[in-house]
Amino acid sequence: MFIHSFFRRFLSALFAALICVPLFAQTIAPDEQKLADVAAGKIAQAHAIWWGFDANDSTAQLQAALDCNAPVIIVDCPVIDGKTYPWIVRPLDVKGNREIVFAQNVELLAKQGEFLKRNDCLVSVVGQENVTLRAEKAGTATFRMRKTDYHKEPYLKAEWRHTLNIKSSTNIVVDGLNLVDSGGDGIYLGKSIPGVTNKNVTIRNVVCDGNNRQGISVITAEDLLIENTILRNTWGTAPQAGIDFEPNQDDEKLANCVMRNCVCENNAGAGIDMYIPNLKRKSGDVGIVLDNVVSRNNGRASVALTVSNTQDESLTGRIAIRNCRFENDRGGIQIRSLAQNGATVEIENTTLKGCAIHPDDKAKVYQSPIHLSSRPLDETTFGTLTIKNVTIIDDCTGIDGERPIMDYFDNSIDGYGISNVSASIKLVSNGSEQTFELDKSDVRKLFPTMNYRQIPRLKTDPNALVPVNDAADSPKAFDRIDCRSRAQYLLYAKSGQEIRFVLEQRRVGRSAPAVKPVLLTAPSGKTTKLPSTEMGKQKEYVFTATETGVYKLDIDVGAHSVAIKECNAPFAINGEKAVHLVHNVGSLYFYIPEGTKEFGVKVFGAGSECVKATLFDPAGNQVWQQDNISAAVGYFTDEGTTPPAGVWRIHFDRPSQGVLEDNGFILFGLPTLPGPNPNGLLK
Repeated sequence: MFIHSFFRRFLSALFAALICVPLFAQTIAPDEQKLADVAAGKIAQAHAIWWGFDANDSTAQLQAALDCNAPVIIVDCPVIDGKTYPWIVRPLDVKGNREIVFAQNVELLAKQGEFLKRNDCLVSVVGQENVTLRAEKAGTATFRMRKTDYHKEPYLKAEWRHTLNIKSSTNIVVDGLNLVDSGGDGIYLGKSIPGVTNKNVTIRNVVCDGNNRQGISVITAEDLLIENTILRNTWGTAPQAGIDFEPNQDDEKLANCVMRNCVCENNAGAGIDMYIPNLKRKSGDVGIVLDNVVSRNNGRASVALTVSNTQDESLTGRIAIRNCRFENDRGGIQIRSLAQNGATVEIENTTLKGCAIHPDDKAKVYQSPIHLSSRPLDETTFGTLTIKNVTIIDDCTGIDGERPIMDYFDNSIDGYGISNVSASIKLVSNGSEQTFELDKSDVRKLFPTMNYRQIPRLKTDPNALVPVNDAADSPKAFDRIDCRSRAQYLLYAKSGQEIRFVLEQRRVGRSAPAVKPVLLTAPSGKTTKLPSTEMGKQKEYVFTATETGVYKLDIDVGAHSVAIKECNAPFAINGEKAVHLVHNVGSLYFYIPEGTKEFGVKVFGAGSECVKATLFDPAGNQVWQQDNISAAVGYFTDEGTTPPAGVWRIHFDRPSQGVLEDNGFILFGLPTLPGPNPNGLLK
């Protein structure tokens, strides 16, 4: 019995060992003589397979090959017993002054269970010069990651696990590669050194397929050429575009960027996204040309362009769209916040066919094929835009008849309107053709400025604020009102008072939770860092006031929203540049002091993101209501009519059309200092 039990335990242990260790290791031994010749500088063209191969993990071997001093490195397709294998690797880095050629059928495959850090990339070229990464034959070499793995535990949600990560590098060529299933972008062009852009980068004959965030993200680049490239099937994390030009800071640039003979198709987001309000005049002229680019069957716009619009810092330069064809995209050409004193946009010899139409019901129209809009905080007139020889092929009719070939939503709080826009457009609809020649004055008449009384917006000195009713009890809890992205709350406290408040971050979209400290600034200016808010959780903060006055509470939650859920002190939202809200059904209150001679309020939505707003005076009388607010609209007191002093209420509700998401408001004639607690306001 003892011997039988012993052998049974022995066989069990042996079996366990066998299933944990491959019976036949799929390896290729290194070629020591070749490696010695490479090290001695005798070989100008080295083969990665000389460093050996391990089918389970070849990171060490391939990284050693990439680090060698040969100017040309051939990455071979490993073959063992007649079977080809991928190079299974962890993150790799490429040094400068070398050409790396990937042989036919080579696959770099991200190792399963690795890439756990949010910014782990398959291949990185960081701070380097003179690097070529090319396929021996276009389309036969693939860099592949494991996107669906990164969407579940143990992976932290992120959007930066790029297939090819290029930062602050010069003279880079990427040719003939397939970049597939990243946890971020197929190709990312960013910076690793402040102020140092990527320069002279060529991306040619590349296919970016099934990536998580973008096919290509261009954060900063000068002298960039992308040609004969396909960007398709992006889905996972917004914006989900074929390509996205989106600088993060004003020390970056988009100069002489040309995209030619490319296709963007079947992406969940836009075909081409250009979100560039972070560039300012000091960033240098923008230069982007789309030439013979096809965008089709994308889930958002063909081209979505947003720039900065300010009095003094609007980005200058030129963006040209020419010889392009856009088909069956959910939106057409969308341009926001173009500044008349900033960059110009030219659209020429371009066709839009079936864009901005519901794929299953052509009676459902999303918007006009060419959609122009301003944003609430724009500071100048919309312009300059030239549309020349553009053809719209479209049999679609909307609820109220044929939709216009072009529309404009004036969302600017101050109603600047549109100027310096001209268009030559041919409409092909239901078998007939019609050409529209619109000069600048024609466009101005089509889209008149929304005129309101000119009542100034007022700033406030936080140190001059006091509670409206110092004796009133401030309730501990109240209805939730969410501010989008950033919020500054102003809390009034007396020296020695213990202040308690509760914050909660709520998800908007799919991006990772923001983890940034909450900043508390005392009346004297001393700032203290408090712990970050938590996604979906209420977090309590407690501090004892060392001074009497207003404490500033600055919160940055990225793309998400934040709300004060509880507070035992009077407080207000600082809306000096407008209060940006999201998803709210509820009321905010504000105080109009005695002696106020006039005031106004403007509420804004965001295109299809609408809101219903109702305004009540201190007696509870409804004085204004507007449903389905998409552009900026408002209520202004009549000249000579004094508004009643006291606590006013503005209530936000779901619209009867559109969706309730981003919206906001701003006050005129008095500082914008609303709060959700009518008994805890500041004046």
